[in-house]
Amino acid sequence: MVEVRIVEVRMVEVRIVEARIVEARIVEAQIVEARVEKVQIVDAQIVEARALKARIVEARALKARIVEAQMVEVQALKVLEAEEVQVEAEEVQVEAEEVQVEAEEVQVEVEEVQVEVEEVQVEAKEVQVEVEEVQVQLVEVHLLVKRIKSLNRWTLLMTVKRQNKTWMVSLKRRLLLISASNGFSQPTQLRMYNYADATMFEYFLACFPSNLVDEICILMMQKGREQRKGCPFTVTKGDFWLFMGYLLYILCHPMDLPIQDYWEGPLSTKYESCSAFVKHDIGKFGLSYGRFRRLMQAFTLPQYPAIEGKNDPFCFIRRFVDEWNVAMQHCISPGKFLVVDESMGQWLGKGMPGLMYVARKPTPNGREGHTTADAETGCIIFYEVYEGKILMAEKEHVNELGAGTAIALRLTAPWVHSGRIVILDSGFAILKTAIALAEVGLYMIGNVKTAHSGFPKKWLNSQVSQRGDRACATHSFTMHGRQMDVLAAIDKDKQPMSLIGTAGTTSMGTTLERHFTVRHSSGEWQTRTATLEQWHIHELYRANFNAIDKHNSKRQGATSFEDTWKTHSWWVRDYQILFGMSEVNAFLLWNKFKPSHAMSMTQFRLQLCHQMLTNQWIQEEREAACRKVIPCDEEEDTDTVHELVHCDRGHCRMCGVVTRWRCACTPQSGTASGKKRNDASAMFLCPASKRRCLILHIKGVKPQNLKQQSALRRWSDTTETT
Repeated sequence: MVEVRIVEVRMVEVRIVEARIVEARIVEAQIVEARVEKVQIVDAQIVEARALKARIVEARALKARIVEAQMVEVQALKVLEAEEVQVEAEEVQVEAEEVQVEAEEVQVEVEEVQVEVEEVQVEAKEVQVEVEEVQVQLVEVHLLVKRIKSLNRWTLLMTVKRQNKTWMVSLKRRLLLISASNGFSQPTQLRMYNYADATMFEYFLACFPSNLVDEICILMMQKGREQRKGCPFTVTKGDFWLFMGYLLYILCHPMDLPIQDYWEGPLSTKYESCSAFVKHDIGKFGLSYGRFRRLMQAFTLPQYPAIEGKNDPFCFIRRFVDEWNVAMQHCISPGKFLVVDESMGQWLGKGMPGLMYVARKPTPNGREGHTTADAETGCIIFYEVYEGKILMAEKEHVNELGAGTAIALRLTAPWVHSGRIVILDSGFAILKTAIALAEVGLYMIGNVKTAHSGFPKKWLNSQVSQRGDRACATHSFTMHGRQMDVLAAIDKDKQPMSLIGTAGTTSMGTTLERHFTVRHSSGEWQTRTATLEQWHIHELYRANFNAIDKHNSKRQGATSFEDTWKTHSWWVRDYQILFGMSEVNAFLLWNKFKPSHAMSMTQFRLQLCHQMLTNQWIQEEREAACRKVIPCDEEEDTDTVHELVHCDRGHCRMCGVVTRWRCACTPQSGTASGKKRNDASAMFLCPASKRRCLILHIKGVKPQNLKQQSALRRWSDTTETT
């Protein structure tokens, strides 16, 4: 049985195996069929791809043929256009040749016309020369006839030789005509924008090197911090002009008392018994006496970069002088007459290079400055520092022309070849100077006293003996191909006046009137008037020679800027001199170009001082400080407003400084005087400490005594600005 079952089992297994083999064969047949179908599909795709590729090749070939056809068409079009352009170019060339022929014909006609015009011009010039000669002859004949009527006899011309210079002279009555035929007659012009509506301070800024103010402020801050050992020290443009305004205020109100007394307020009784004492209280303008002193100590001027191996003793002032001269040249275009003379600056200290003593000067101790002025306005427009005999000998033109002539050339250098007439003092007026100025296109009239080299002074003096006598001579020289004459003329007034010039005439000018008093034997005084005739050249000299002297008298009157600002630094004195010149120049220009607002020097100085004390920069700084947001650590009531507002005078509740500002959080109940001034209900605060007092007030700090106020003030001076 067991074997039968095993056989059955094996049979079953054989059947199963056979069934599996059949299934495998069926699957294999299906796989073969699938592969065949796949191969057929791939073959079909390959056929389609080949057909597509053939189509693409055909399309590309067709495209290439189209492109070639288009290129052929383009080339054909280009050839056609080129041919058309060439035809047009040939036509244009033909037209250009025709135009050129016409232009040549026109040019020939123009040249013929030009030749005719030149011939006419030559004829016109010849006629003009003949007319001028006739006019000159007529004038001479007219003047000679007029003179002959008043003369009994004439003397012959004679020659006088002085140091190889030949002068044609006549005895007393010979009439000579020497005239500057330059035609320059323009009046002084003010190169200031909208000067008709400008303020006095703007006139002053035009006469001052304002471009240096910012640099001066930076140098003052650096010097002030060095002096205060690194403590904060700020100088703004507004502070600088406020400082200058304070100095000008002291100049306007002189008094024989210490300078700090200008800060004494209405409560001061220190000098109440002195009737001459005026209570000024200038601290109300925002500058305390302590800061004023610190600004004065920190004052300095910009300098040129130092040159290695060269020691320049005038380096402290040289750049400021140069910038001042440039500022005046930009401000004023002078008129016909320029005046050259010296200006003395007082100095009683030590250490000033070039120090001298000139007994004839109002301030004999000091140093001279060589100056040029515009005679029409009286303004000094050029300044040269006298640097001592050694350094002045190294200046330009000294070796070849001498010191006096070299100074005259340097002082008139900005206006060469302008045809102006230079009025010279006796220190520069020599024959050599007249010739040198003529070489650079300037004319001259000068007074001859001791420097008379080549000048017939001895002969001229011998020809005049009484008031009203006159004599003259001429010297001829050739300059740039034309002959020029130098006139020597003497006129006897109380003292004889000898002039040398390349301008002016010996025709009669305006009559002088002299007023003098005499005492009779009875003891009575009587005023008499005498008239004196003068030549035209003397009239020109007397009308213009004292322009610089008048300027100096305005600058150095009863009180001057030098008297106000006491200093041990000589270069500060030079700055004071130029500052004073700028002030006087502004005053003269104001009266000249705004005659309806003309005023005296004192009135002008007072108003200029006020405009400096309230200058626009300090006003902008204060307004910006009032608008500045104050930081606060604690929340405050939204109804409380903390800002500085202007009020009556009082003491700051934080630092004790006199102020005219209070906080808006408290009403003003104090007044400008009396016990109520420091009433506790008014919170007076000081804005000059960069708003630290207001910050302390907002933070709740309330000092109770002067010791705490002094400590807070020291803290305010040594802490950086918040």
